[in-house]
Amino acid sequence: MTEKPQPPSIHQIPLSTGGGIPARKGFELQDHVAASYCIGMLADPRIREVWSEAHDDVVLIWQAGPEEEVEFVQVKGAKLNQLWSVALLCEQSSDLQAKHGTSIIERSLCRHCCSEACRFRIVTAEGVQEELRPLTYETGSNERIQEQQALVALSTKLAARTENACSPNGQGTAFWVSHTVWQVVHTTDALKTRNLRDLDKQLEQLGHFLLADQR
Repeated sequence: MTEKPQPPSIHQIPLSTGGGIPARKGFELQDHVAASYCIGMLADPRIREVWSEAHDDVVLIWQAGPEEEVEFVQVKGAKLNQLWSVALLCEQSSDLQAKHGTSIIERSLCRHCCSEACRFRIVTAEGVQEELRPLTYETGSNERIQEQQALVALSTKLAARTENACSPNGQGTAFWVSHTVWQVVHTTDALKTRNLRDLDKQLEQLGHFLLADQR
C-alpha cells in the first residue's frame, strides 16, 4: 500500500494570487486584528510571525517548544443585526451557492493542510448564540473544560450540517471545535483603543515615549 505523502510545511504552500488591494475595502477590523498581534510580538516571543492576507485573513506562526504551530484567523466585521449561529457558520457563500465547501467552517477546516500543528480563531464584531458560546473560552481554560459536553454536541451538529466536512489532513468538525476559539471584539473603535493602550504599555517598557499623534 502506498503511504500518504507528508503534508508540506506552511512555509512551502504557495499563496493565492486572488484578493489584493481592490478587495480590501471595508476590512478595517481585519487590519486592527492583525495590528493587535504585531503589538503582541513586543511582549510575547512565542509569536514569531504575523501574516496578513496569506492563506487566511490573518495567519500567526507560534513557537510551541521546538516546533512551530500555525493559527488561522478569520475576521468577520460585518454587522449582521443578529447573533452568530451554527446556521450562519455553516451557510454556503451567497456568491457560490452552487458549490459546497464555501461555508466559514469548511473554509477554516481546509486550511489544515500543512505539516505543522494547527489551531483556528474566528473574530467577529457580533456576539454568538448560546450554542456557540463554549467556543468563546480559550482552549485549556477551566471554563472550556467544563463545557465539554456542549462542545461534543456542537461538533455533532456541525458535522451533520456540513455532511461531515473534513480537512485535507483528514480531520473533521470534532478537531475544529477542539482547536477553535471564537473572539468577539464588538467594534473596530474598541479594538483600536485597546491596541493603542497596549502599544503605549509595550513602548513604555522598552523605554520609548511617544506623543498621541506619533503613535
